[in-house]
Amino acid sequence: MAAGNFGNASPPKSFAQKANNALYTVQLIKSGDPSGDNWTITANMPEKINFGISAQWDTPFARTNPDGSSAKAAAANLGMKMTGMTTKFRWQSAQVWESSSPFNISIPFVLTAQTDAGTDVKENFKRMLKLVTPSTMGGEDGLLIAPGRTVVGGALNGTKIKCIVGMFLTLEDAVVKSVSADMDSMFDSGGNPMSMTVSVELESFWASFTTSDVNAMF
Repeated sequence: MAAGNFGNASPPKSFAQKANNALYTVQLIKSGDPSGDNWTITANMPEKINFGISAQWDTPFARTNPDGSSAKAAAANLGMKMTGMTTKFRWQSAQVWESSSPFNISIPFVLTAQTDAGTDVKENFKRMLKLVTPSTMGGEDGLLIAPGRTVVGGALNGTKIKCIVGMFLTLEDAVVKSVSADMDSMFDSGGNPMSMTVSVELESFWASFTTSDVNAMF
């Protein structure tokens, strides 16, 4: 094979080629804020993003006795244990679905100073922090107002959070569970960090994530 001949495969994209390419960006979008504080944060896609969901199952039959007599079964079970046997049957180990967990995404947003570190890094970090902190009504000692969605009279209200991962997946309605950050110790003349990696953990607003929700994401 001649030097430099790599067949028909395209070479991997460089970091510069990935920048501002919809295939290689992640977005966090806030909309519907009553105060009008709506925004979109776009960052280059990190190398790894974590997705997860789980189901809760129970074994209710394991807590019952085949003959319905707890006293009789307990006595029989004690005697049979001495011979290495039990009064339990395999069918009693059957698992029954109880619920599913929310769908969760963990994304490190890499914020870098493109034009202004104060806007591109510090202000975007502040916006992310506010997604997990309440506001107050009537001053600092007033009533706490929860961040994110509210349900009033069966209708959804309040702020909506959407997460978009390239052209692969869109989580339309999310809650932000945690925000943490690593800051690089390089600053502009105003003391603003030039770069931060902000890890955001999101979950679907609906705790019972259904097959229809899965289909709607893709």
